[in-house]
Amino acid sequence: PRMGAVLDVLVEFGAPADVKYSHKPHIGTDVLRQVVKKIREELISRGCDIRFGHRLTGLALGGGVLAGVRVEGPNGLCDLPCDALVLAPGHSARDTFAMLRDAGVPMEQKPFAIGVRIEHLQREISLSQYGPAWDKLPPSDYKLACHLPDGRSAFTFCVCPEGQVVAAASRPGGLVTNGMSLRARDGANINGGFLVGVEPADFG
Repeated sequence: PRMGAVLDVLVEFGAPADVKYSHKPHIGTDVLRQVVKKIREELISRGCDIRFGHRLTGLALGGGVLAGVRVEGPNGLCDLPCDALVLAPGHSARDTFAMLRDAGVPMEQKPFAIGVRIEHLQREISLSQYGPAWDKLPPSDYKLACHLPDGRSAFTFCVCPEGQVVAAASRPGGLVTNGMSLRARDGANINGGFLVGVEPADFG
């Protein structure tokens, strides 16, 4: 029910209007960067405090409930009072997960997916999908899924027509890739994540 409201806000702050009715809405990484900046500026104008270069390092508890957080920033450590905290750390915030574990926050394993980024020439995928008229149509995408009898699966995710593979490592020595495509979708390649599911039971 909230999807329409989210798309309305994105368009209000600069996303193309066609994302409100497209089957697969595409803003483009280049446009999205500006949209997010405008949303941030609006939040600041309404009194929000947005801090870059800061890291959550600890929780302060009082009487068994949250009383504040400890944050490390460019000017050192500081304590911020709060009685409610929403965390959206993503998959690479290993230090945050370790801090929460050490603070006694209950956690449980969950299934996830891991894989590689695959890349092809866009013209070959569009030719395969559309036939000889491929160059008169928008760049094609694709979807691949394989479900095995034992419950395992392999599938594509986040296919970027005429996009590019980008480095996304989150720590020294790590190798992580992602994909993006600009609004114009005028690149030579198409890429997508090719993943397999991983279950907690796989780790014994």
